[in-house]
Amino acid sequence: MRERGNIPMTLLQLQYFTVLSETLHYTRASEKLHISQPSLSYAIGELEKELGVKLFQKENRKVALTAYGQQFLSYVEKSLALLSEGEQVIRQMAENAPQIVNFGYFHSVSVPLVPSIVDGFFHQKQANKIRFQFAELSSYDVLSRIQDGTLDLGLSLHRDFTHIGRTGAVFSANRQPLEQTRQQQQRRGPGADHRITRQTGNHQ
Repeated sequence: MRERGNIPMTLLQLQYFTVLSETLHYTRASEKLHISQPSLSYAIGELEKELGVKLFQKENRKVALTAYGQQFLSYVEKSLALLSEGEQVIRQMAENAPQIVNFGYFHSVSVPLVPSIVDGFFHQKQANKIRFQFAELSSYDVLSRIQDGTLDLGLSLHRDFTHIGRTGAVFSANRQPLEQTRQQQQRRGPGADHRITRQTGNHQ
């Protein structure tokens, strides 16, 4: 029965093994890996204990792969290549995934402000990745959910600037910005609200 190490095989050990297999030199391999030579020697030794065989042999200060090492190398290279491919696929999926923005508001400001804010988002770069999840709440609940991280954006009459910037953003609605928004919508024309509403509806 072969001797097994106390620590299971790790990804770092496999990476160290491939670099040492390429260089066949402990000093150069440790420099390439930015680790100390004793650390490299220890990692390879633990890997050999785990496998129960010698992967490298030393002859006249020269390092060479054993028959076990040569056989193991082909599988390690395939495994690391497959892991790298998987990492790239996951990263690409994450980049293309929609960014969900949880937006809370209370009813009295929903018509004049929400379409304008959402319309502003869609004029930004990469706006096609943004998807809105809307929640109609009381003004106090909007602020509370901003504070606990449930919402990313919120429209509220309540103000608590100590929490703004930590978990989300609060737009404190008052009479002045409401009037400014109404004036902007009047200048846009009667069809502007309907255009924005249709656009935001596809992102709920």
